[in-house]
Amino acid sequence: MARRSERFLADRRPLSTVRRQPDHRPEGGSPVFTIHFATANHRPDFIVTLRNDIDGWGEDLPGIYENDEWRFELPEQRYPAGLAFKFVLERTYWMLGPNLFLQPVAGGDYRLAEHLKARL
Repeated sequence: MARRSERFLADRRPLSTVRRQPDHRPEGGSPVFTIHFATANHRPDFIVTLRNDIDGWGEDLPGIYENDEWRFELPEQRYPAGLAFKFVLERTYWMLGPNLFLQPVAGGDYRLAEHLKARL
């Protein structure tokens, strides 16, 4: 069986916009966009965080796990020029492959799903 670090996001679908929610705002906040990472392999009691080039590669942004996916809601105004990012498992194991890049749009909903076939 592969170690956790060898399996983490070894194969994945490309990031894509699947729907747009106009001016989505949490209570009293500024507009946000949402990044979803669908996985049944890396759910609580594991922790998946998001790290990016804007907040710093050492800064973990927490997500919420529900309905078999991690959800990360980020303020649009913080990332006007987009962001390069990676998911990190247990604050230690970085996803495999190159950084992902996203140029968010107002109310954007972006999904990344894990394939189960690679390196199992």
